[in-house]
Amino acid sequence: MEQLTKNQIDLLNKLGAKQSLNSNLLLRVKILLMLFVEKLGSRKTAQRLNTTRSTVKKWRKRWQSSATILNDLETKYVEKKLSNTQYSDAILEVLADSYRSGCPAKITEEQKLCIVALACMTPESLDLPFTHWTRQLLATETMTLNIVDKISASHIGNILNDAELQPHRNKYWIHPNIEDLDELKLKIEEINELYKSAADLKKKTSM
Repeated sequence: MEQLTKNQIDLLNKLGAKQSLNSNLLLRVKILLMLFVEKLGSRKTAQRLNTTRSTVKKWRKRWQSSATILNDLETKYVEKKLSNTQYSDAILEVLADSYRSGCPAKITEEQKLCIVALACMTPESLDLPFTHWTRQLLATETMTLNIVDKISASHIGNILNDAELQPHRNKYWIHPNIEDLDELKLKIEEINELYKSAADLKKKTSM
């Protein structure tokens, strides 16, 4: 895949302007834009971004090797089967360290519950610099908190879809038909307290 579609350029530019995007993903977004939009080549791109040519080549290769997936995403987006957020999250997944084209890692029920609990919290309560969750942000924080070693944004989406959660909104709901809802809510409250403790510890150790 030697070029970006107009939709991909628009989405990458928007991602590049996000203050909440971590530095590694931001670098990869800039690499793609410089390679495929500005046509700078590997050497000039590396110089402009103060990185190595091998890094630039790595992410060019990652993008090119994901052509089939990216073409499918583009088709779904054009057909309005994907939202801007879903398409952006999928692009970030391709650019993530944990990205794999095969089957996702197995997640235990306890880990799924922890992910649901995290999605039920506001990012601000964890001292994170954004107000709303996206699937990619949840995936990143899930790994930061060592809930799982690796997980993709799409896998996070599947877990939340099973629980009928919409993390990009201000309020969060758990599907009323889940068995033992009261017990689940109690467990989430307990896990939320653990997250608060983990966040406090993380804040102290970073000082």
